[in-house]
Amino acid sequence: MFGMIEFLFVVLAFVDEKEYYEKQFATLKSFQEVDTLMTTDTIDEEDDQEHAQAEKAMKISNYANVLLLVFKVNSPMLVFEIYRT
Repeated sequence: MFGMIEFLFVVLAFVDEKEYYEKQFATLKSFQEVDTLMTTDTIDEEDDQEHAQAEKAMKISNYANVLLLVFKVNSPMLVFEIYRT
């Protein structure tokens, strides 16, 4: 009879332990989901900032290239006018 009681205590302890670890794993999984969402949002914000900076840099580069083109087109005309006079 004493062996049966010990066996029941072991089984109950195992069941309690199993439930405890199942709760722990569920909690850990929910934390991982929150971490994933937080990381994803942070990455999106960083990507948006980097994208905005890249767009701004491309616009500046385009305007500078247009300005250089204007100078290149006009410089031969200015040189021709200087030699002509």
